Amino acid sequence: MIEPGLSNINTTLHTSLLLLNVACIGNKESRYFYWECITDLSLDNLMDALNKERKSLNEIEGMKVLSLAQIIQSRYRDQGTKRDTASELQQCLPDFVSSRMPPTMDYHRYVTEDLLYGLI
Repeated sequence: MIEPGLSNINTTLHTSLLLLNVACIGNKESRYFYWECITDLSLDNLMDALNKERKSLNEIEGMKVLSLAQIIQSRYRDQGTKRDTASELQQCLPDFVSSRMPPTMDYHRYVTEDLLYGLI
């Protein structure tokens, strides 16, 4: 039960990007989610803090929690993920190029699913 939750990068990345861009969503701006909504400082600083907290669980005997970058690299290896930070990894994936930011915070799966389970 714990491992699948800690291995689900969507809940952490989607909720983080939503929270960092809530003003843009509120202003009804239309942006590419992984290309225009990510800045190195904002996302990487947040991911560093979340990774530190997640990886602290490795102090428990038998736990092996990977960083978010390690999970992304392993899952998208065949798409050329050769970067190190969360922002670099998200912006180098060709499948994410056309993904748009949610137009509202209402009834989007990033809110109804990821937000509820992502940052607990």
